[in-house]
Amino acid sequence: MTRRAWWIVGAVVGALLLVAGAVALVAARGDEPSPPPSTQAASPGPATQVPSPSPTPVPDEEASDEAPPAAPTSPAPEAPPVAPPVAGGPSPTAAPADEPSSSLRTVTVTVPDASWDPAAGSIAAAGIVDDVVETGGRCTLVATSGGARTTATSTARGDATATYCGTLRLPTTDLAPGAWSVVVEYLSATARGASAPVVVQVG
Repeated sequence: MTRRAWWIVGAVVGALLLVAGAVALVAARGDEPSPPPSTQAASPGPATQVPSPSPTPVPDEEASDEAPPAAPTSPAPEAPPVAPPVAGGPSPTAAPADEPSSSLRTVTVTVPDASWDPAAGSIAAAGIVDDVVETGGRCTLVATSGGARTTATSTARGDATATYCGTLRLPTTDLAPGAWSVVVEYLSATARGASAPVVVQVG
C-alpha cells in the first residue's frame, strides 16, 4: 500500500475509536441514578425576604379623648393713669376705694382755726369731729380757688369726748395769691361729715 492509503486507514481507525469512546461514555452516564428531588430543588440564588406586616397601633382611649378647649381669658383692665404731683406742691389725695355707704352716720366737723402762715408757706387748719369717738378715720383738708383744688390728709385720733384731726397743712408754694375756701372732711367705717367752708387769704 502507498503512504496515502496508510494515512486514510489511520484516519478511519481513529474516527472509529472516537465514536466508540463517545458511545461508551453515553452508556455509562445513562446507568447513573437520578439525583433526589431535594438536591434538584436547591435554590439558585439568595431567597427574597418578605417583610412582615407591622402591627397596627391600638389607639389609646385616654389619648383619643380630646381635651376641652380652654375658655378664653379677657385681658385685665388697665388702671387709669395717675397725674404726677406738682413739683413743690402737696401730693394729690387718692379717693376712697369704695364709695361711702348711705348707712354711714353723719357727724359734725368743726374748724376752730384756719389761716395762712407766711413763715411756713402753708395753709394750716385744725379739725374736730363731734358726735363720735374713734381712732383710724381719715381727715382731709380741701382748699379750692376757682378751678384749682389741693388737699392734705391725716389720721384721726379719738379722745375722751370727740375725735381730733390735728393740724393739717397745705404748702402754698404753688398756690396763686387770693382767697381760698378751706373745708375739713371726715370719713371712717361708721361715720362721715364735712365742715362749713372757711375763707383763707393767701398772699
